[in-house]
Amino acid sequence: IIIIFFISITIIQVAVLLFSIPFDIVYYYKLKPFNLIKSSLGFWLIRTVSSQIIQIFVISGIVTLIYITIKKTKYYIVYLPLLFFIISFSISYLYPRFFTPLFYDKKPLANKELNHKINKFLKNINLQVNKIEVLNKSKYANTVNAYMTGIGNDRRIVLYDTLINNFSHEEVISVLAHEIAHYKEEHVLIGVSLASLSIILVIFLLNKMAIFSGLSGLKELLEPRNHITLFILVTILFYFSKPVENSISRIMERRADTFALETTKKPTAFISLKVKMAKKNKSYLLYNPIHSFYFRSHPTVIERI
Repeated sequence: IIIIFFISITIIQVAVLLFSIPFDIVYYYKLKPFNLIKSSLGFWLIRTVSSQIIQIFVISGIVTLIYITIKKTKYYIVYLPLLFFIISFSISYLYPRFFTPLFYDKKPLANKELNHKINKFLKNINLQVNKIEVLNKSKYANTVNAYMTGIGNDRRIVLYDTLINNFSHEEVISVLAHEIAHYKEEHVLIGVSLASLSIILVIFLLNKMAIFSGLSGLKELLEPRNHITLFILVTILFYFSKPVENSISRIMERRADTFALETTKKPTAFISLKVKMAKKNKSYLLYNPIHSFYFRSHPTVIERI
């Protein structure tokens, strides 16, 4: 029954993936004229579908573990948040270490001047990192970004080469300071913790929605014959949870921006960075307030400036 459960969940996700491919193609041709994507359609589609297939198997495995926990334990309402926390936190650490290298090459930062400036900044904020790496984003796209990852002595900074090649050193350090703020303030840990606690509410709502749908409850909803209903109900819950999730994300983004400004003390570089990133990523400067509240995980460029 566990294998059947895993296969059923996987088949539904594959069906959704196949349904979404035409929309992915439309998305490709929407971005291509702006030079945001540099790959051919075929190569881009192979990379996109490959990453989604990996995600499908990971999600199927996680959902199957949740199913086993609910089926085999009496106090699953206690165990599930803990299980979800362990899995989510592990993925947040393992994803950049093992998943990203499947699709991008990384190498040590070769620019000695920038390397010196970054290390000087890190020393000023009393933060040690193990590696400063450059990701070859420009081979596939022109979008810019950076991130920091790792635990303990394995902390590393990853800069997109599109960032290094098109922005001043002060602007690069401003981006870096923002990402370091997420790391120092444990935003990933906070987000995972809140998501894990929300599992209790999700279980409660799924149980109520299952009963409303004519089923006996959550356990019957998890049976393979009801997986389409389960998929629809989970999709509804995720959709209506977006405003809360994105509101928390925007708070974290504002805190990270504040940290960047306070530690670099270069507001001019911060502003020029936001303007150039908006141009490079072809970002909207303003959104409808309702749309922004519901769907946007970051404040608008104008708000951030």
